[in-house]
Amino acid sequence: MILYFFCMVFPISKGTGYNCVYYWQREEELMHQRTSEITEAAVYQTYLKIRRKEEERKIRDSFLKQKFKRTPAKATVRRYLASEEYVRQLDLYFQETKEMKYLFLPLEQQSEEIRNEYESFREFIESDLKSGKSIRGYEHYVFVLNRKQKEAFQLTASDLVRQVWSEQKNEILKDIFRSADRGFRHRSLYYFREPNGWPSRPIAPVKLNIDCFPLFFEQINILFNIAKFLHIPGEYTYVDTLYAEYLTQWILGHPSGIGRLDHKQRSGLYDLILQSDIPGKLIDEILARYTQEKISALVSRSTIYRKAEREYTEHTAREEKLRTTILETIPDRYTEMFPLARSIHRKFVIHVGPTNSGKTHDAVRRMVQTSRGIYLAPLRLMAYEQFENIRNLAGSCTMITGEEEIREEGSVFTASTIEMLDTSYHYECAVIDEAQMIGDPSRGGSWSAAMYGLYADEIQVCTAPEALDLLIRIIEDCQDEYTVVHHERFTPLIAETTAFDSSLKNAEKGDALIVFSRRNVHAVAAELQRMNRTVSIIYGALPYDVRHNEARRFAEGETELLVATDAVGMGMNLPIRRTVFLELQKFDGYSKRFLTPSEVLQIAGRAGRKGLYDTGYAVSAADRRRFLKLFNSEPKKVQNAYISFPDILLKLDCSLSETLERWKNMEVLEGLLKGDIDDQIDLAKAAEAHLSDKDLIYQLVMIPFDIRTAELRDTWMDFVRCEAHGKHCDLTGYLDHARYTVTHGDIQELEVEYRRMDLLYGYSRRITRDTGSFEVISVIRKDLSAAIMRILSEQKLTPRKCRKCGKELPWNYPFGLCYDCYSHEDLSFYPGGIR
Repeated sequence: MILYFFCMVFPISKGTGYNCVYYWQREEELMHQRTSEITEAAVYQTYLKIRRKEEERKIRDSFLKQKFKRTPAKATVRRYLASEEYVRQLDLYFQETKEMKYLFLPLEQQSEEIRNEYESFREFIESDLKSGKSIRGYEHYVFVLNRKQKEAFQLTASDLVRQVWSEQKNEILKDIFRSADRGFRHRSLYYFREPNGWPSRPIAPVKLNIDCFPLFFEQINILFNIAKFLHIPGEYTYVDTLYAEYLTQWILGHPSGIGRLDHKQRSGLYDLILQSDIPGKLIDEILARYTQEKISALVSRSTIYRKAEREYTEHTAREEKLRTTILETIPDRYTEMFPLARSIHRKFVIHVGPTNSGKTHDAVRRMVQTSRGIYLAPLRLMAYEQFENIRNLAGSCTMITGEEEIREEGSVFTASTIEMLDTSYHYECAVIDEAQMIGDPSRGGSWSAAMYGLYADEIQVCTAPEALDLLIRIIEDCQDEYTVVHHERFTPLIAETTAFDSSLKNAEKGDALIVFSRRNVHAVAAELQRMNRTVSIIYGALPYDVRHNEARRFAEGETELLVATDAVGMGMNLPIRRTVFLELQKFDGYSKRFLTPSEVLQIAGRAGRKGLYDTGYAVSAADRRRFLKLFNSEPKKVQNAYISFPDILLKLDCSLSETLERWKNMEVLEGLLKGDIDDQIDLAKAAEAHLSDKDLIYQLVMIPFDIRTAELRDTWMDFVRCEAHGKHCDLTGYLDHARYTVTHGDIQELEVEYRRMDLLYGYSRRITRDTGSFEVISVIRKDLSAAIMRILSEQKLTPRKCRKCGKELPWNYPFGLCYDCYSHEDLSFYPGGIR
């Protein structure tokens, strides 16, 4: 089709202003040659195809009436016309119907009437070629050229393009220079931004303003509209399509001539131009004219450039002032940000060892022997476990997390999530659990604040071996003393070399089957339940008391198997005999990646609980070789600690989002990295569209919730809008909806409502200070948890199903549609059949 278009495109410009005599002489000489290259067989086959389509249109309606008693839907018609049944029926009709047999006969066997019609058709085609009509109206003609004919045509077409360039070069350059000069001086200056996504997209032009001024200034030393788009031979690697368009317009003879071509035709002509050496010569001419000095002189006359330059100068001065203020506000050493901790000499005891080695047990036992202490955990579930443990050991305990508080009278010990640490309160002893998370980009700042800022005489630190060197470096930087206590596993951990059957048939009692998404947890559990196996499930979105109850059921033998995500790998003591990795990849919030050796050992180490099993086992159902390599590899050492956004920067004279972005982009102290605050910046910008109170916005931003859950994000935005109107948000509607969900919701709706209650609690605690709502929220949370427990106890989880026909699918089936519906789906959406 594109080749035929090339045959047609050049005569378009005849009579439109070109005085290139040679061009037209050459064109006339080649016209007969191009016409003769369309072989007799190709034209004849085209004719038969057109006739067949005409006949097919006539008989299609009769086929539809025979197939369907009533008028079918359009989608049904498309499926039928694309089906093999229709194609077979049509071929049979053409071959067996006497009147249609001529469509399969060679020309010499056709009737005189058909031969006459064909000759008329051929004359019609030739007249089109000679008159120079566009291919646009005859796209259904398909001409088959052999390879030699194609090569000959390409050479001819390239000669014509070069001829036009050689004779019209000065005019083309004059037009380009005129446009470029005007563009440089014009108020709508552009700079070119690298594209995102598909690499072959052209670079996007962006209007010059204060934000893009520095980038525009960097691009001023080359011609600003040479974009990295199309590859050309020679010294210059790329050329902007703008130049191909200039040449195309000139070849067509009129600047608006390009508009008469469709996308395919325009692309074909660009390709033809770029196959020659013309673009390189064109750029040589342009770069020779537009030196850096020339462009600078032209651009400096632009009013928009002068305005952007002035604004940028003011902006740069303000930025420098803010940067200086930040540097003056932040101490030279991170340790100086915690003066209370620096006022005492702290003693650290670092418990180092793998999972299931008793690190936390020893640390907590030591803490309850003192007069006042705090246990800091990464998860609310771990804080709750130690809350109960400390209460059994010491008689009373307080629990503080971002979602709830349980205060007991006379308690001197606290179990808390690490984010809730108050560095101004003095403790005799503190326990920091899972300290290797100091190297986590999202949450590591909380562990850094605890290591640097805990106001405690004695600090027990529990960590994996890979973080030991970093923790020692931090303690030495604080000029405190430390002792290292090494722990060994109570039971050996062995990796099985045989692969686990992913059909789950060889799952044994005491196995923990590990996957990395809520959907797969439910799918695996449902498949096991269909095999009459009792199952407990644990994953991060479950309420902590539901997870605790599921762990209890597994520990007490009510269920045979455990299906869990990596939430089971941190601090949960369960009677697991064997850890089974059904997957080795997880989504970490940014991308899907393979597990690290540290993560594999952390999860696998939950197997082989002391007192129940002599040995723990680990096995994989996916990529056995990779699993064994990860299992036997030495975990990568944690090299850097992450630090959180310092509250002292809130005093800066700029918006919260600006402050957060300045912190994100500035350099930090050696050996420290900044934690990920992209979510906070996103929330701050959303709130600033409605609010101006910086302290209020910060309190709203710091309410913990998953911003990727649409229901929670909408609720948070309701808080923002209410505060913008000068009133607190009325929570009655949310509470009533949660009560309704308790009796009518499915498990996913119950989970979302539970997390919404956590969000309401955070809003009440940080913003409204309404302690009266705490109890109401607590009661509803318990009801939601009870409803989820009831559903899980019924052992009737929903398996994976085809989203179209509802057929049950294996847990690891890679698609959302079953095979039958997948084939049908393509036919129903694409009239041309499966693609």
